[in-house]
Amino acid sequence: MRKTLLLFLLLMAVTVKFCQAQIRYGNPIDSFYVQFQPDSPLSAHSSWSALSIDTAGMSVWQLGNTVKPFFSDSSQIYGMMTDTLQPYPVNSNGSFVVKWNRVFNTILSFRHKYQTTPGKDGGIVEFSTDSVVWYNVRGNCYDAQLYQALLFDSMYTVTDTLEDGEPAFSGTSSGWITSYIQFFDGLPVRVTGACNGLPQLLYLRFRFVSDSVADSLDGWIISQFKVRTDYYGSNVNDIKYNVLHIAPNPSATGIFMFPALEQSDKFRIIITDVQGRVVKDQPYTSRLDLGAYPSGVYFYRVSNGTVQYNGKLIRE
Repeated sequence: MRKTLLLFLLLMAVTVKFCQAQIRYGNPIDSFYVQFQPDSPLSAHSSWSALSIDTAGMSVWQLGNTVKPFFSDSSQIYGMMTDTLQPYPVNSNGSFVVKWNRVFNTILSFRHKYQTTPGKDGGIVEFSTDSVVWYNVRGNCYDAQLYQALLFDSMYTVTDTLEDGEPAFSGTSSGWITSYIQFFDGLPVRVTGACNGLPQLLYLRFRFVSDSVADSLDGWIISQFKVRTDYYGSNVNDIKYNVLHIAPNPSATGIFMFPALEQSDKFRIIITDVQGRVVKDQPYTSRLDLGAYPSGVYFYRVSNGTVQYNGKLIRE
């Protein structure tokens, strides 16, 4: 018994180390992009996930074309960046927010470049569950969990810090790079109780900071976001994910007929809009009425804690 327990603990420790190291990829279900191009919307969605960008109060960030030398590589490029014409300003602390309505194990990637004074100025990625309290994606308690861990590829580490100790992208990137963040729902075991469970709707904040010394550097530019949803099967996650057959879908009246489920009284259904706001949370029903809600795309999640169904509803 003791040997079995020691082996299990060793396995968990190795898993934690691995989880902190890199993204865990499964079988891709779908993906979509938000690309910073002229006339492109700052939101997108699929059957499994949705993403929108809030630009209110972003100050130093600007959306547009640039020919700044490090950003453009001698050709015009379009993106979200720290000033389209001039070097980034001093005493910056500006951000924009990405609202991410995820279903499970979604992977967010972003293509970017940065050129800043090493250790002085840089780009920080933070997350929040309520858009009020923010945490750096590196060095928070989710880095040390088996379940609902934060996983990364091509991100800064906890030792890549600014002078105040804040982990950040700083210095000069080797050209364009693509960084990945995954909120992984894995084994239902926790290493620590310090973190609460992660909700379906998360917020990511991309914040640029600079000190009081003027530089002639370009700053930080992001050209696109991509969201990818993977399926892992029972060998990774105890919960099975399926799609229900719903008719009509799209619905002109807002009435959606769901199929009968075995032991349906044990299921709940949650409906969210593309912004991640919950519009219904109720016991499972075969007749769902969204007639009082505006036209658009909604997401359903039906679960009894063991089996989970996810998909998209279109209210015409």
